[in-house]
Amino acid sequence: MSFEEIYNRYYLSVYLYLFKRLQHQQDAEDLTNDVFVACYKNFWRYDPERASLATWIFVIASNRLKNYYRAQKNVASLDDMEGDEPAAVDDLEHAVLLEEARGMIREALRNLSEQQRKIVLMRYFNGMNSTEIGAKMGLTSGNVRVLLSRILAKLKTYLENNHFEWDA
Repeated sequence: MSFEEIYNRYYLSVYLYLFKRLQHQQDAEDLTNDVFVACYKNFWRYDPERASLATWIFVIASNRLKNYYRAQKNVASLDDMEGDEPAAVDDLEHAVLLEEARGMIREALRNLSEQQRKIVLMRYFNGMNSTEIGAKMGLTSGNVRVLLSRILAKLKTYLENNHFEWDA
């Protein structure tokens, strides 16, 4: 498969993956282009024995996204979640549903302990990995992963018990 074929086949999927996380068209486009530049430069490293082409490309996309978040160096707080609506939201009903979802998620986060909240914020809003979180909090990376798994289960249970729907 030529690089042009790879690009044509995976560009939209990678773009949508990044846009869903960034909620900003230009940043998603820029990052998608960075992903494919990295794929082109490093294609000689791709080993079909280790992973499918799609997996390899999405690992690169995920790593670029983590680097993007680290570069932002924004410290997230619960108040940061109340910012402007994403550029893609031009439908009033969708905007209302999105704000309701944000409120429910903020409420779920408030039901966590301070330590649990910090772990979630560092992982999902600051893009830190378990080793980095552990170093900041005096925990092992394995302990962070276990705690994160328990926290996510707790959040899921809270949201389900409050009839939160993921369709919005």
